[in-house]
Amino acid sequence: MNDTCIFTVCVDNFHPEIACKTIPAMKVYADKINADFKVIEERKFPEWSPTYEKMQVYELGKDYECNILVDCDLLLTENMYDVRNIVPLGYIGAWVQYDARITINHDEYIRLDGSDSILSTNFVLTRRDQHKLWEPLDMSLTTAKSRMKRWFVVDEYCAGRNFKKYGYKISGISGSNEFFYHYNVTTSNENTRNS
Repeated sequence: MNDTCIFTVCVDNFHPEIACKTIPAMKVYADKINADFKVIEERKFPEWSPTYEKMQVYELGKDYECNILVDCDLLLTENMYDVRNIVPLGYIGAWVQYDARITINHDEYIRLDGSDSILSTNFVLTRRDQHKLWEPLDMSLTTAKSRMKRWFVVDEYCAGRNFKKYGYKISGISGSNEFFYHYNVTTSNENTRNS
């Protein structure tokens, strides 16, 4: 076992025409940076949106020093750098953040006054001291749904809530088509079965 694991979620027959390209590229990248690679293919939270399966990293990644989650619709190129080298210790690395008001109705940890953003979970790096970012929600499905405007991004609600709850800091992951390409099927079509 290496000290780092790269995860992606590919459940419910997620866009096989995309996954057949992205998953092998992630495996190449994992080998390049000497990391383990795991594809989450089984549902642990079948009542929740498929995106919430990202929270399986909480259990599956607990023994690693570093976990990297990459959306299944994100294609890493052969030029992709070792993201661990640019995210400072003590920080979570995330490619995208956005205004929490877009997806959340209310939450006791996330202010909805426009000054707080939450991270998108399409490309995220956590180290052992930020592992609780992946902690599943401590509320019922009904309560979680009542707090959200767009159920499909419940993974980002959960991660954003944990980010604020535990006082984590964020560092950006720079990306361009030289390093990776995001097909963005889950953002453009919220009825997509997975992310």
